[in-house]
Amino acid sequence: MKTFFQLFLTAALFLSCIGSTNAQNNSEGIINYKIELIGMPKEALSMMEGASAKLSFTKDFSRLDIDMVMVNQAYIVKHSDKSTILLMDIMGSKTAVKMTEKEAKEAKNKGKEAPKYKVEKTKETKEIAGFKCVKAIIKTKGAEPQIVYYTNEINIPNQISDEYKEIDGFPLEYTIDQGGMKMKMLATGFKAEKINSKTFEVLAEYKIMSLEDFKKKMSSFGGGE
Repeated sequence: MKTFFQLFLTAALFLSCIGSTNAQNNSEGIINYKIELIGMPKEALSMMEGASAKLSFTKDFSRLDIDMVMVNQAYIVKHSDKSTILLMDIMGSKTAVKMTEKEAKEAKNKGKEAPKYKVEKTKETKEIAGFKCVKAIIKTKGAEPQIVYYTNEINIPNQISDEYKEIDGFPLEYTIDQGGMKMKMLATGFKAEKINSKTFEVLAEYKIMSLEDFKKKMSSFGGGE
């Protein structure tokens, strides 16, 4: 379970590290993603069968909802102070974890210094969810290259950091690798629409928990790093 948390946090914060303000339109709406897990045991794959994600965004907030069989997660990012709220619902047990910009980055990198990246842009393109996307390759020392397809036709600000500032667009397809476990996110549709501000609020039934207490809770589920 802890590995799933790390994988999805990385996926959510990856979206938050890349943004585009070049587009004149499409500054508020919903992007739906299909999730594919690669290199996982059958038991883990059964938990992820039919998993999907939905990104709701405005100029002030973004929220990524990830739906699985037994666990639902959401990550809310406030653009102004770059803070993150994790919402987790495990079979009815609802927890909210508030993280500062620094805490979110440390959780993503497991407390280690963020690795150095090199971004290689290509001229290769393809259409995803109705948008023209450009292929980029993110290279990190000691890791497999990461392939990203991004568009500059969706206006979402870079919310967390400038780690991937060379990518001047928003990712509609990308793969995250965490300890040999890979997760591919592929956009399947986009809808421009007004998002209700309550989408970015924490409901009363969620128990507020510190990041450290949440890590202990995840360890109780038998998950390792």
